[in-house]
Amino acid sequence: MMAGLGFLLSGVALAGKNGRTYYDAETMAQVKVRIGQHTWAKQQVEAARARSAWYVDKSDRELWEFVPPPEQLRAINVCIAHDCPFCGDEITRKAGHYPWRMNRDKPFKLECPVCERQFPENDFESWNTEGLDGKPEDGKRIIDNGLGWIGPDDRRYYFVPYYIFWQRWVSDIIDGMETLSRAYLLTEDSVYARKCAVIMTKVASQYERLDYRVQCYHEGRFNVNGRISDRIWSTGDNTKIALAYDAIYPIFDNSELLAFLRSQGIASPRQVIEKGMLNVMAGDILRGYVAGNMGMHQKALASLAIVLDNDAPEAGPTTAGMRDWLMKGPGRVEDLLWNGFWRDGLGSESSPSYSSSWCRNFYELAALLPKLGVDIWGNPKLKKMADIGIDMTVAGRFSPDIGDSGGIRGSGSIALSAGLQGRAFSKYGDPRHAKVLARIKATSRDLFESTFDEDAVARLVAEQGSEIEQGTRSLGGYGLAVLESGAGDHRRAITMYYGYAGGGHGHRDRLNIQMWALGKAMLPEDGYPFPFTRPDFWRWRNTDTVKHYCVVVDETTQTTQAAGHLNTLASGPFVQLADASAEAAYPEMASLYRRTTALIDIDDVRSYALDIFRVRGGSQHDWCLHGPAFFDLAVNGGTLGAAQTRGTLAGVDTAFGKKPVPRVEGGVYVDLQAAEGLLEDGPYRELSRQGWARYGEGALTRKDGSQIRMTAPRVLPPGRYRVYLHVYDYNKGTNDIVVTIGDAEARLTHEPSGARGYIWVSGEVALAAASKDVVLTAERVGQTYIQPDALAIGKDTGSDKPPRLSGLTSGYHGLYNVRRMEPQGSWAAKWHNADEDLSLSMTMPVGGAREVIVADASPELQPGNPDTIQYVLARRALGGGVGGDADEDLLSAYVAAIEPHRGAASVQSVEHLRADGVAPETVGVIVRREGGVVDLIHSSLDPNVVCRWRGAGQPLVVAAEFAVVTVSDTGVERAVLVNGTLVRHGDFSLEAAPPPAGAVTSVDFEQNAITIDAEIADPGALRGSVVILGNELHQTNYTIVTAKAAAGGGTTLSFGDVLYVVGMGAVAGVDAEDGVVRADRALTGVGKIDGGRHQGRWLYNENMSEGFRIQGVEGRAFTLAAPGDELDKVFPDVDGDGRRVYWISDIGPGDTFRIPTTTAYARQD
Repeated sequence: MMAGLGFLLSGVALAGKNGRTYYDAETMAQVKVRIGQHTWAKQQVEAARARSAWYVDKSDRELWEFVPPPEQLRAINVCIAHDCPFCGDEITRKAGHYPWRMNRDKPFKLECPVCERQFPENDFESWNTEGLDGKPEDGKRIIDNGLGWIGPDDRRYYFVPYYIFWQRWVSDIIDGMETLSRAYLLTEDSVYARKCAVIMTKVASQYERLDYRVQCYHEGRFNVNGRISDRIWSTGDNTKIALAYDAIYPIFDNSELLAFLRSQGIASPRQVIEKGMLNVMAGDILRGYVAGNMGMHQKALASLAIVLDNDAPEAGPTTAGMRDWLMKGPGRVEDLLWNGFWRDGLGSESSPSYSSSWCRNFYELAALLPKLGVDIWGNPKLKKMADIGIDMTVAGRFSPDIGDSGGIRGSGSIALSAGLQGRAFSKYGDPRHAKVLARIKATSRDLFESTFDEDAVARLVAEQGSEIEQGTRSLGGYGLAVLESGAGDHRRAITMYYGYAGGGHGHRDRLNIQMWALGKAMLPEDGYPFPFTRPDFWRWRNTDTVKHYCVVVDETTQTTQAAGHLNTLASGPFVQLADASAEAAYPEMASLYRRTTALIDIDDVRSYALDIFRVRGGSQHDWCLHGPAFFDLAVNGGTLGAAQTRGTLAGVDTAFGKKPVPRVEGGVYVDLQAAEGLLEDGPYRELSRQGWARYGEGALTRKDGSQIRMTAPRVLPPGRYRVYLHVYDYNKGTNDIVVTIGDAEARLTHEPSGARGYIWVSGEVALAAASKDVVLTAERVGQTYIQPDALAIGKDTGSDKPPRLSGLTSGYHGLYNVRRMEPQGSWAAKWHNADEDLSLSMTMPVGGAREVIVADASPELQPGNPDTIQYVLARRALGGGVGGDADEDLLSAYVAAIEPHRGAASVQSVEHLRADGVAPETVGVIVRREGGVVDLIHSSLDPNVVCRWRGAGQPLVVAAEFAVVTVSDTGVERAVLVNGTLVRHGDFSLEAAPPPAGAVTSVDFEQNAITIDAEIADPGALRGSVVILGNELHQTNYTIVTAKAAAGGGTTLSFGDVLYVVGMGAVAGVDAEDGVVRADRALTGVGKIDGGRHQGRWLYNENMSEGFRIQGVEGRAFTLAAPGDELDKVFPDVDGDGRRVYWISDIGPGDTFRIPTTTAYARQD
């Protein structure tokens, strides 16, 4: 499995560009063959002619003048969040984020798709280069002379700049160059190349003047890097323009073209294009000024390297230099393949839509790199990039919406395309890839690249069919448990996300679940966050935990994005089970944050979810649920009170979307963002040298003596207090901070804590006179910054951690029309769609909620979304609730049965079973279903404890982590025992051996296998099981692909092509005395799985002959366990390439293992 660790580098002869290098002779010969053989190819040729006809009809001078000057303003939005002066944001609801209608035949005119008015009222005729210094028109008539129009509401509407960006630049110029260049390649008619060359030369002649920062209105602001487009989209512009230049390269020998260009002052167009534009594009990427989502800038630079074909440094960036930058420099291709992609195949961002774009981009990059002498197809991660779209498909055709992805109506599969599975099938021959290609009806009809053999796919599908078996499974790297049941149109699925959400576009949503049934997303996510269209809407983002199916502690969103871990994944004939923990989501607030979710079949076509969420910590817990879109909500089990007439769930004084005031037990919260003297007009790094700069939800400075002044929300009476400051610890140096209240000072010393991240520091203050004036002084900055994000003043807790602090980021200010109910016993909520006879019913037993809260929320403004969706919160609280004086921690064990259904629900009630002497976290319930059938369900955190439940008719005795016994009027129908030894109900008894557990004795990287110390009687039965592995610092899980008895005793488990080597790098230095190995690269940050949290993993040397457990990671340094005095010698340069490579393994000898087991019974009538 490890044969593909390196890259195949072949020699590439480089010279100055003197011909096509991307569309080389071999490529064009294949194009001609396809055109001669296939009707579809001939149709593409004619389509290219048709798309180019408009340009051909224009004179060279008309096309030259068609290109706007760089200084003419552009805009990607007309007016963010209020695009139409008459329709407001309704235009966004109907037509999306870029909603305006426009075309080339009506220059500079926009039409609203809602009111169908055209804007502006005048005819824009000549370019306006006044830019930001110019004054836009205002008044009653909507006049736009190129700078926008200011309406009576003082909003500025960029009508003409919007047209100029989207129609003129994007559609007519950039896409036009691509269209014309393709027509030339396919027809060899020079007229297309000439028209393209005129436009391209004009763009190149002014390219260095293009400055997106001051020329384009971007989501409500300026000052965003870029050229024609922003820094992200510029990567695509660069690629299209570079390849168009390669395509039309021969035309620049055309005498008529050269004569026209000379008349415009261009004597050497190739030099203008290469030096004045393509080299600038390459330089922008090399210096980081232009960079896209991962893989975008790498693709762009690879394209530029191929097209420029330069080996002369004096002529600009060289092809060899760009290749090196890509592979082992800041382009990080090698680094990302090993450290940036999860072992399951996704990039390290949380959002599947973003992280799967890494896969698409890297496949396109892999197709480009052979032209630079590099082959990365042998790296095992490449195949997984094509697997992940299959493995992330749930219920046959959906994918989970995690982080910034999808929407309230659910999403289809991700990462399924001819470009991924087609190329993968050609390279690896996996039948699953061919089956996907058949199912999505993919074709290989790109004239310039044949991604796969359509006949080979057809033959395989004819032999094997297109169905792909998808059962309950774990994506253990990314951190997703998938529960699946049913077949065909009756598939049901649940996902539970426990992975690392900090890699980008992630939310505060550890242990969130989603559910699909009846061909619908029944527990959908709200999707991409509101502020994309409403930038002033304070923090009502989907990052807030309340917007997910989670539990909120003390009205505070999950405080980190750290990963949790899977405890159990089990699959039985009628029960699928996942159990995961994420105390890391609330590290200072919850000692227990664990979810157990089972998908329990009712029959072959129906299931319900039995959900148990255990939380210990804080004084208030809110279990959060929202239903599907377009469903009416009804709640029973009590009487809902009247809607709250003012404010939101955050409080009657907190209006919809306004920043709530956090609460401090026995004290006050002081808002750093409201401080006088915060600097914000410029980059924070520069401003922080002058004083306190606004940063995130707080502020930062690196100037000694700098001050900011604040006002407490109420007067503090005389007395002794403690000041608590939440400050970022860079873990190097000491900060001295003074907080002054009135005339009294609290001195706070911030010293390294041992790890980077936010920590609390505190100091005492004796207030002699009442005051509400607060001053924060950076007395001495000894770390990178003094960087606080929260300041509280309250009673002395005896530690640096403040009293209960809540409401910092609750999201409750987005929930309105609040109604409340005290349930009289068990209670239920039902979302119902009468038009489709479709319902979602949730039932919670008595004690699950002391208060039920129902509220409305506004989903993301997307076409087809409803105006509101309904939320239900089950609240449990200690006597005083949040901010009360209770010293104990609240324990909740929420239980809910959630059933999607048509017609009547099967689940009729849910009741608690009773037992003596069991831990309070242990749960026993009886679910009563239609026809008198009951499911007796047991869940325990300690499977070794025998529980004797009452209330089930006959005693129910269980020793297991989880068990279900289904009983009808004729007796026990079925039973499942997970990680247990006994379940007994009346005369029925089911027993099992304890699940295998023990230690890892050895690892085999070549075979991607490990050996465990347990002797398994039937090792083949472990195939498909998920093994839980780890130690006191780290826990992980892998799916067993094969298992066999080991020659020296024990059992060998293989994990197929899912590698447990999860990182690599090179040794920069060794400190044997401290057991430290320093890496040659950053271990944390963007593009690192788990954010570089490698504690508990293993560091191996280059040939993987010796390894050590990683005790800690700080900066670029690994601290190892028991490395010995000869540590430097352990890490040699084995292959002589000048690097001492290290490898990071997820598993090592001595780690523990546990293999969850399922034992099932079904009565045979």
